Amino acid sequence: MILLPLLVHFFVIDLIFISRHAIGVHIGRFLARGKWRSLTSTASNFGFCYTTDVDIYWKHMNNVRITREMDFVLYGFLSTTGLMYDVQKNIAGDSVFWKVASNTRFRRPIQVFSTFDIKTKIVYWEKDSLYVEQQLITKDNFVRVVSVTKRGNAASPLGAHLFNTNEPNLAQLTNANYFIRIAFTILFGRVFQTKKKPTDQTAIYGFCTTQDVDIFVRHMNNARYVREMDFARFHFYDRTGLYESIVENKGNALQGACNIRYRRTIPIFTPYKVVTKLAGWDEKSIYLEQHFVTLSDGFIRAVALSKQNIVGVNVNQMLKDYPKPQQTLDLTQWLQSIETSSERLRKDK
Repeated sequence: MILLPLLVHFFVIDLIFISRHAIGVHIGRFLARGKWRSLTSTASNFGFCYTTDVDIYWKHMNNVRITREMDFVLYGFLSTTGLMYDVQKNIAGDSVFWKVASNTRFRRPIQVFSTFDIKTKIVYWEKDSLYVEQQLITKDNFVRVVSVTKRGNAASPLGAHLFNTNEPNLAQLTNANYFIRIAFTILFGRVFQTKKKPTDQTAIYGFCTTQDVDIFVRHMNNARYVREMDFARFHFYDRTGLYESIVENKGNALQGACNIRYRRTIPIFTPYKVVTKLAGWDEKSIYLEQHFVTLSDGFIRAVALSKQNIVGVNVNQMLKDYPKPQQTLDLTQWLQSIETSSERLRKDK
């Protein structure tokens, strides 16, 4: 009897994810009562970093939860502006809200038991896409995270439409599945896989279950991509010995920024792999490139770049015995966009 609710929680469907989306959308519609928020306005939604949101160090909110919270807020914003209702009614289909790409900067971590505010606004649109900026701000008025996402689908004229139990258990108090998966991924690698050099690529395998799908129960939701990237990154750190080297030098690794491009969705019940490789490094950071590849056709469904801030360690010195990869154009341009974002936020501050 005890195992049944745990099986439902872990393997059947992510009920919390689905219900949070539904509540955000329907409450937004109820409160609006036909008086929609202006599309040029800024929405503000408050949140709280609980123990279910923390990373493996139990200190601050993990990247998956940040992406998840921003998704909830965005759907609420689209509902209160009436955009979701009108587009689905007049254009038909949910594909207009697919996330095509996302660029997120993690400027400072959000500590456990901290309150925060997520501000959401539309910054630009074109014929087939909508661009939304979201900022996660703590009570000290510091912008901890800033994210810009592109949503839309070429098949829909989106831009044209714009103006024409009661007892708490372990699974409830912590995100137990997250910690179990990390431990299993690292242990599996240590037992069945050989050690790698930092310049080698690693791979982990996954399967899109009903636990991973979006509110339409068709394909993997955006937060799950970030979650799988976390698992693949921890696996890469362990197999290459990078994390061991960082710890030996009394350092630490923190996610500084992430850029994801969603080329095609990963349908439900589809096996895939996440390939991770070192794309470059400088004195203070290392840069990882990760690919989501479906096994049936070998197609790269999503590609991600991430900046890992290595605190307290000279990365050039740590990796001096390895050849540095040639920096690609997309990585160079992405790093330039980070600098541009920093300059703008410093001016706003």
